[in-house]
Amino acid sequence: MNESTNSGEITFQSICKLIKKSFVRIIIFCLIAAVFSGGVTTLILLLPSNNPVYQAIVEFNYEGAEEGLDPWGRTLDVTKIKSDSIITQALVDNTFDQEARALLKNKLKDSINIAGVVPEDIMKKILVIKEIATKNPAQLNDINELSYTSTSFVVSLEVDRELGLTDNQSIAVLNSIVENYIAQFKTDYGYGEALGSIIAGGVDFESYDYLEIYDLFNSQINDILRFINLRITESPAFRSTLSKMTFEDMKARVNAVKNSTMKPLELLIFQNGLSKEGATIDARTFINDKIESLTRDIAATDAAITATEDSISTYKFAIEKKTYSDGSETETIVNTEPLERMQIDLQAFQKQLVSQTSEKGVWTERLAYFDPAAPAENKDPDAQTKSDALINKINTELIKEIGYINEAVQEYIDSELLKNSVQKSVAAVRVPDEKFDIKVLLIVVVLAMFIAFMVALAVTSSKDKKLQAASAEIKKAETDPEKK
Repeated sequence: MNESTNSGEITFQSICKLIKKSFVRIIIFCLIAAVFSGGVTTLILLLPSNNPVYQAIVEFNYEGAEEGLDPWGRTLDVTKIKSDSIITQALVDNTFDQEARALLKNKLKDSINIAGVVPEDIMKKILVIKEIATKNPAQLNDINELSYTSTSFVVSLEVDRELGLTDNQSIAVLNSIVENYIAQFKTDYGYGEALGSIIAGGVDFESYDYLEIYDLFNSQINDILRFINLRITESPAFRSTLSKMTFEDMKARVNAVKNSTMKPLELLIFQNGLSKEGATIDARTFINDKIESLTRDIAATDAAITATEDSISTYKFAIEKKTYSDGSETETIVNTEPLERMQIDLQAFQKQLVSQTSEKGVWTERLAYFDPAAPAENKDPDAQTKSDALINKINTELIKEIGYINEAVQEYIDSELLKNSVQKSVAAVRVPDEKFDIKVLLIVVVLAMFIAFMVALAVTSSKDKKLQAASAEIKKAETDPEKK
């Protein structure tokens, strides 16, 4: 050994010499470490891992959401996000066939979890309380007293590997679920296809008598006008960017259809006592049923008027008295609102009674036209042909107007009524697995080999020291005169 080695100093030359002496041992130790750590790595990778989890965030932004209410003031039910219809539509959107939908729907529903996000201000308070609690643990009780209502919700989907969904499919399905929920939310709390196309879609004109068709058209037009009047009240200045019309313009167009086609159809049907052979209901029976229905409505309205008038006449005001320091007093009526509401209701009932009475009179007059003994010389021989043409025209025009209205209403909902009321603030992503990834495991293997390398050097160094000590003892014994 050279001087530096004997003195215990560590030099570059001594390290190189030690590595050279330990080369075979290093190879053996590193191989053992690699095999062992590699085996452990393989076991970890082969162990079953948790199912992959995907998350998206839905955010509600409308008045009342911060109180946990829906747009109508009722308790918001976020579990509708995973309703059967929403999940089924999401699977349809992603081209799963009927068999796959039957397999996936219930399992996906059970795998969806919805959790509210803690508001930022509450989270700050929690962090402050925790920091204070490091010195005074009793402060942790303050966290239990914090209350909040979430306006953002994390929608988590844990996908069972047995379902065979890929990452892309899982993300696409979760995004579709959230998007379909948002669309359904706006339909439920807006108006959606409120008017529909029930005239064209649900009526077989061949099986209906002319009276029934006329009554159906008349009811439909009145429903449309009532619907538009509500929209005019809500947003008189709204103008559709698609049709360039306001709701007032649309009302005028529907009234034009009513005046230009419904009045001629009414005259043709009633003045000519027009009825189809083999109709599902006799014309006189139909009219009598209408008269009886209106009679019942009139009686109910009349009773409502009487009850309201009695309530108004017996209404008692509540008086609030105040006495001042100078001894003077004032009296104030504090319950006028209920009386005002009853007076408004009374006016509405009175108008309704006039309308119902007038309508009953009209139908009573119409009954005379369908008297079998009525003279036929004044009847139009082409009344049926003309009526059929008008019915087709009315149907076509109403469907067109309903299309304009539904289109405008949907635009109104999206741009004004429920704009940003609910939105997907974070699209679906896969949540990172908690298990070690391959990079971490490789680091473990390298670290194990490094430790094996150092152990090999330590063993070689230890053996060298023992050899040096033994050699020194031998030399000492040879030169010691006493031992000779």
